Amino acid sequence: MTDLPRIAIDGVFFQIANSGIARVWHSLFQEWVKSELCQHLLIIDRDGTTPQIPGLTYYQTPLFDYQNPALESIYIQEICDREQIDLFVSTYHTISLLTPSIVLVHDMLPEIFNTDLSVMPLQEKYWSILHACYYISVSINTAGDLQKFFPDIPKDRITIALNGVGSEFYPQNLDRIQSFKTKYQIEKPFFLIVGNRYANGGFKNVVHFFRAFVKLPDRHQFEIVCIGGYHILEPELVQLAGSTKVSVLSLKYAELMAAYSGAIALVYPSLYEGFGLPILEAMACACPVITCANSAIPEVAGDAAIYVSTTDIDELTTALIKVQHSEIRSQLISAGLAQSKHFSWTKMADTIAKV
Repeated sequence: MTDLPRIAIDGVFFQIANSGIARVWHSLFQEWVKSELCQHLLIIDRDGTTPQIPGLTYYQTPLFDYQNPALESIYIQEICDREQIDLFVSTYHTISLLTPSIVLVHDMLPEIFNTDLSVMPLQEKYWSILHACYYISVSINTAGDLQKFFPDIPKDRITIALNGVGSEFYPQNLDRIQSFKTKYQIEKPFFLIVGNRYANGGFKNVVHFFRAFVKLPDRHQFEIVCIGGYHILEPELVQLAGSTKVSVLSLKYAELMAAYSGAIALVYPSLYEGFGLPILEAMACACPVITCANSAIPEVAGDAAIYVSTTDIDELTTALIKVQHSEIRSQLISAGLAQSKHFSWTKMADTIAKV
């Protein structure tokens, strides 16, 4: 790798959110620091928001100013020129003016769901895709969606690099699960929901789960744990839940693993996923998964999940009952653990490094 170009990566996403995309980039950084590639990387750190990993070189800058994206592009190009950068990569659609760039495409969700594409971040996504010379997609399905909305992109300019799951995600023992439940006062068996419940028009389809849950004949024996999204449960879901206790939590990795490991199932009836990282994390933690066979989800879940319709409430209610049967649970857990082993951050990092 001695002939590698000098590559700048703008860590701008870390100033926005600590979500799945942040986990992807953090994991990639941790993999690249183990290889010679790290000697060729310059990480643009937005006011200390980027994870500091020994072995990586950082360039300190102010936070990205979303009111002045054009001036930001000029500033990025100045950095590229000053540091003799050959290739620019952004963690979230910032743009160099002249330096060639590669875009990592996580999903085409706003385009699929007809979101207002005139808002600035989505305009920047549009221009960054047009400006790029090469593309990396986190799934086969997302690569197809990219070509659907940008048909002039040649297929040979897109490489698939599937997301991974780290060794830190593994089945937790009973003590850790009980410690998690005690801390958050979870007293009954619980179903798990992960993600922003109402973002982008509610594409996570969480309301579908609540409507199905209400029809469980013994629903009062269970609780619901929601991770991520707004810190207060939305009124529609409060009304559906009735007397059922719903915990809305923001968790660190160790607690997230305990939540996965202790849940009856991750219920993930999403209408669309560019990849579906929570599905992979759940399987790695021996958590059965109930989900829907659309977009990239089958690429991730394979044959290791219970698939249901995105609209049939009775079918989902049946799945919530089915997943409690010990024999079915054992099959799902075993298949999920095996399926999760097909994905690794090392594979993803190596694929991107070659690009």
